[in-house]
Amino acid sequence: SLILCLETQFDSVIVDRPMVLQSLYQLHNSLSDRRILTWDFFLNRFDALFLEAQINLEKSGDISCLR
Repeated sequence: SLILCLETQFDSVIVDRPMVLQSLYQLHNSLSDRRILTWDFFLNRFDALFLEAQINLEKSGDISCLR
C-alpha cells in the first residue's frame, strides 16, 4: 500500500523525512473521512525521530543516557 511505501521511505532515507511527513499529512487531510491514518502512526514516527536524536546526542557526548 502507499502508506507502507511512505513508512519504508521514512525509515530508510533520512533526508526524505520532511517530504514524507508532508505527503502523509496531505494524504491524511485529504482522506480524513476514510480513516486511513491514525494519530498512532504519527506518534510512532515522531517517537522514532526522538530516539534517533537521543542516540546521536549520546554518541556526540552531549547527553549521558537514553530514556
